[in-house]
Amino acid sequence: MAPVAKAAAQGYLARMLLILPMLGINAFTTASFEEQTDPVQPMGPDSEAFDTIVVPAHEDGFKDVFLDQNCWYAIRLNQKHIPKLKYVAAYRVAPIAAVTHIAEVESVEPYKDTGKYKINFKGPAKKIPPINRSDGSEVNMQSPRYALRERLLAAKNLDEIWL
Repeated sequence: MAPVAKAAAQGYLARMLLILPMLGINAFTTASFEEQTDPVQPMGPDSEAFDTIVVPAHEDGFKDVFLDQNCWYAIRLNQKHIPKLKYVAAYRVAPIAAVTHIAEVESVEPYKDTGKYKINFKGPAKKIPPINRSDGSEVNMQSPRYALRERLLAAKNLDEIWL
């Protein structure tokens, strides 16, 4: 399968997995918070060292939720990692394809009855210099990933954050 076709299929699947619970179809959601394994991809060899979650965001959700509501929701997290989360950063998908904003976490709470969480920000997200996905990058931003804020802010591209 061509890389472009594979990425398109993964994007479609990610959108469907977000939409299905909103329609009441919970066949692909976890039954309880306690039983969850962590679906968020590790950041590399030091996968337990993180303070930030980078979430992929489509333009509508980014503007309406991340910027206007100062939160992000319907995120699968392992409950044991919640105390480590201090920041949330937005990776805006194509055509932007870059991390462009970061916000400080105020609280994390269960999101409805979905087995997912809502992250509330302390204030508005701050714009940062774009951290782009470089040509030939091995980093796939179809799902959230853990990172260190310091490493993220120093990075010139996504590979410098996770590889």
